[in-house]
Order: sequence, then structure tokens, then C-alpha cells
Amino acid sequence: TYPPGLPLHLLIAAQVVGWDHAAILINVLGALFSGWLIFLLARKYCHLKPAWALSATLLLWACPLFVFFSLQPMSDMPSTGWCLLAFFSALNARQRTSWGVLAGVAVGIAVLLRPTNLLVMLPVLMILRGSVKAWGLLILGGLPFAGLQIAYNLKAYGEIVTTGYGDVSSLLQSEFIAHNSIHFAQWIPQLLTPGIVLALAIPWSLQYYPRLIPAMIAWSVSLIAFYTFYYHAGETWWYLRFILPVFPFLILAALMVTQRLMESIRAPWLRTLLPLALL
Repeated sequence: TYPPGLPLHLLIAAQVVGWDHAAILINVLGALFSGWLIFLLARKYCHLKPAWALSATLLLWACPLFVFFSLQPMSDMPSTGWCLLAFFSALNARQRTSWGVLAGVAVGIAVLLRPTNLLVMLPVLMILRGSVKAWGLLILGGLPFAGLQIAYNLKAYGEIVTTGYGDVSSLLQSEFIAHNSIHFAQWIPQLLTPGIVLALAIPWSLQYYPRLIPAMIAWSVSLIAFYTFYYHAGETWWYLRFILPVFPFLILAALMVTQRLMESIRAPWLRTLLPLALL
């Protein structure tokens, strides 16, 4: 029933450390990889100072949802890492188009992990807009994984577009939107600190990041909006795992706003006190 991405990760890891430790290796590397990528994004493209960039990594690593799914073999935390890599590679491809291949690989692996990660193509294409060569390399990087997915689906289920869960249309209904939206609004600040609401002010910095911020918004809104339709997403706090791949971008957005707020404060004592209060 499970998508093939995580089993493939475990299969590869088992060749290195054996089956008893395969999940541990994947989880440790995935957690470190995600923390490293959010730091790189924070420094290189969000232009956060080192302390704020480190805060981004620590907020992700301290998030109970991230910790919970770093301690068991499930696709949520690896999906977060591969979606981060897709984003980071697409941004790099604006300066060096060869990065488009890695962006395609990251998208392809993310989709093998979870089909709905295909939505990450929206921000990736927004970042690469106007670069035909980068688009071509993106497709080139993703094609082998698309081929693998098609071959797997045909062999396992006899259909190209399907999943091991069968028909889930009854679980995707507009009647779930109100409950799930309230559920997300309640739990996201609890899992990422109430200060995460500052992410809502990210359009304030749009003029400084004309490509990055629209892509961040598109990714966060599209994935969260999709899962407001999904019955299970609103059952309990740990079902926010479905939207875990957008958590790094909510963190980055909140810290980008926070850094700008700090820079606008002239009183030195207040600039010292407020970060402590936020912490």
C-alpha cells in the first residue's frame, strides 16, 4: 500500500548497515540533511544573519512533529528534506542551470515518497520561469523517477495513475475544509511556537525577494489547502505530518519578518530584549 519511495530508501540503507539499522540511518541522515538545507536557504537566499539562520535549524529540529517522525520509518520527514532540496536546487539553477538536473531528481524522489509532493513543482517552476534550459534540465532529472513510478504502478496495480490506497475520493471532500482549517490554525503555532504567526506578514518583504517569497507562499498555500480537503488531516495533532514539508518555509518566513522588525528598532536595549523575549 505504501508509496515506493521510503521502501527504496530503506532498501539502499540496508545494504550499508543491515535491516535492523536501516530506518535509523535514513532518519538520522534525513534530519541532519533537512537542518543543513534550511540553514543554507536561510543564509544564501533569505539573507538571514548567522544567528537567525541557526535559529531556523533549531526551530525545525525542536518541532515535536519533526522529532516524532524522525523516530520511526515514515515518509514525512524524508519528504521534507527532498522538497527543501528541490527548492534550494531551483534557486541555484538561476545562477547555474546545471542545478536544474538536481532539482528534477529531488522532485522525482519526493514524488516517489508521496504523490502529493508533486505540488512542489509549482514553486520550482515559478523560481525557474523564463529559463528554458533550466526547465529542460529539470525534466531530464525527473524523468527516470517518473519512469520508475509508472513502471511500478503498472506492475503493482495495472494502472499508471494510482496509489496503493485505492480510491480515496470519499476522504477528499469540501465538507472537511472548515474543521481541518481550524485544526491547522490551532496546532501549527503550538508545534512551531506562536511566533510563527509572523510568517503571515511575509508579503511585507516581497519587493526584496520577488521570486523567493511568491514561491514560498505558493508551496505553503497549495499543500496546506490540498490537505484541508483530506479527512484524516484533521483527526489529531500528529496528522499535520502531511503538511510537514511546508514547516521549514513557515519558519523561514517568520524569521525573515522578525529580522526586519529587529532592524527597524533603534533602541539598543530593546533590540537585545526582544530576541530574548521571543526565545
